[in-house]
Amino acid sequence: MTYTVKDNQTITDLAIQLYGTVEAVERLLTLNPQLTGRDPAWNITDSLTPGSVIYYDEEESNKNVLKELDGKTIISE
Repeated sequence: MTYTVKDNQTITDLAIQLYGTVEAVERLLTLNPQLTGRDPAWNITDSLTPGSVIYYDEEESNKNVLKELDGKTIISE
């Protein structure tokens, strides 16, 4: 599956939103090697480029957590 990054989203935000856990950051980085080629000072709390396409594995998501998060804002502004 793919997801298009919105303003002010981080890889941590996407891990929670798409998988239901911050522990999925590593999985997202594995599926999206273009993110690891960034500036060495980049970290998981830096905003991603809006409009970027991120790949994720929907089968690995925690559907129970995602159901709880549905409709809630998890992006800090």
